[in-house]
Amino acid sequence: MPTIPKQVKSRFKNYLANAQNKIIIAEKQFIESNGKLLNAFKYIACNIFGFNEQTELTDLSIPGAKYYYLGVKNGNEIKYFIEIVPPKMNFKDDPFIKTSDFAIHNNIERFVRTNGTVWEIYRNRCVQSNEYGQEQIKECTFNLLDLNLKNDDYLTDLFVLCKEYPNKEIITDLYNRNQWLGYLNEDKSSIDYMILLRLSLYEGNSEKVHVPLFNVTYWSDQPLLARQNAEKSIDKYLKDRYGREFDNEHKFVTVASYEEKDYLREKVPVWW
Repeated sequence: MPTIPKQVKSRFKNYLANAQNKIIIAEKQFIESNGKLLNAFKYIACNIFGFNEQTELTDLSIPGAKYYYLGVKNGNEIKYFIEIVPPKMNFKDDPFIKTSDFAIHNNIERFVRTNGTVWEIYRNRCVQSNEYGQEQIKECTFNLLDLNLKNDDYLTDLFVLCKEYPNKEIITDLYNRNQWLGYLNEDKSSIDYMILLRLSLYEGNSEKVHVPLFNVTYWSDQPLLARQNAEKSIDKYLKDRYGREFDNEHKFVTVASYEEKDYLREKVPVWW
């Protein structure tokens, strides 16, 4: 776990007690108003996590939805989002398939569920399933009201949500970041299908593979695992949609342009 910077610890010292008090008040009043509840969490996102309300927070809530959603942006991309459950509500056994779907389809790796007191931080991982597969990995859980400023072990989980928490640097060059996964016909005289992949390799061997055809992203901290899961999903798609199965001898990978607009090509002439 990275060392918590001094400015972050200073922010915790100055604002954590007030944030905890806001949650206690929310619990007592059992706030259900969208505006009041979001304001309480915006306070935490700005004063504890260090984000700018005007430029880095966005309300992703859907009118009439069961819960509220607050997005935290990094530039034009959503870094993570918080699913806000009304205070006192127990979400322990409540399925969050829609929350995970939202993260997957918007290329968001991390998301949070909280009722103000209990915070659960998840990372998305996609595995083979009925359509594209999914799995949620619980990264950590903490109780905001139990956090103790004198114990760094209590604060490291909180730091994960801070603006200063370091992102791994991408090391994949642009030339190798876009590839076609090709499937040859039986005698290898033509290419039956080519499916676009967008790859990102990060420091520490983490990798991300995005399949634009499904608008689904696969992550893994293990080398090649995200790629393998993406390929399994594509294999299943070809079998379900076209009734076709391909062995490894009839698959290949080639570089694609980063400007490619097509996600799926069919009946492509071979070039060898």
